[in-house]
Amino acid sequence: MALIKCKECGAQVSNKAATCPNCGAKPVKQYGCGAFLLLLIIGMLILGMCSTNHNSPPAKSADQIKTETEKTNKLTKAIAAAITIKRAMRNPESFKIESAILMDNGSVCYQFISQNGFGGMNRMKAVHYGADNIKTSEMEGFSGKWNKECAKKQGEDIKDYLELALKN
Repeated sequence: MALIKCKECGAQVSNKAATCPNCGAKPVKQYGCGAFLLLLIIGMLILGMCSTNHNSPPAKSADQIKTETEKTNKLTKAIAAAITIKRAMRNPESFKIESAILMDNGSVCYQFISQNGFGGMNRMKAVHYGADNIKTSEMEGFSGKWNKECAKKQGEDIKDYLELALKN
């Protein structure tokens, strides 16, 4: 059993607890290798559907295969991060991605809406960076990370990939 920090009040909470004993918030769920492998397979299928050409294409070079594999890995991590963000929301069913941009370095910049504790909808941002790091607009240090990874930068729009993955 490990202790994690509550996203609402900062209290120490067991990773097995359904809610924080201090404030009642749901803890962010952590996922193991099985979930990552499932997401990797889904990502590969999505990439395969988008790049399928029914005419016999020429054989791919090692560089092309490496590039496609790297993109699939980035998309898989982006899907896993989106699922983590969705499940951390007070009402995960209200979570809707407005935009998701995949940067060349693998960072993903999300803009989304989700229902708050009073029933209203909040527009929020999150950035997924590094191996498994996520900062939302409610977290300390978010602005600096957003400015470094997302602000005034361009990347690939992956909103459609994420919406498809989150439907399942």
